[in-house]
Amino acid sequence: MFAAIRQKLTGAWKRLREGSLAKLFVFEFIVVLLGVLAAQWVADWARERDAMATMEEARARADLELADAGAVANIWQLVAPCIHDDLEA
Repeated sequence: MFAAIRQKLTGAWKRLREGSLAKLFVFEFIVVLLGVLAAQWVADWARERDAMATMEEARARADLELADAGAVANIWQLVAPCIHDDLEA
């Protein structure tokens, strides 16, 4: 069994030295490298998309809070003269 494995490894080493296995190694290395770069690009895109969604949610929440604050300010503008009149009377 070990002899068969050693023979296969010796044959692979000879092919590597001939260059055909080296070309295969370079090709597979490039394919793996492109795969890693593509995965990194997709991860960055997804992270940026999540960040944009978070910013849009924060902006919507801020707009809602500003609208609520404006409504409260309008109510106080309407009520303030009445309170002032009640305090003077």
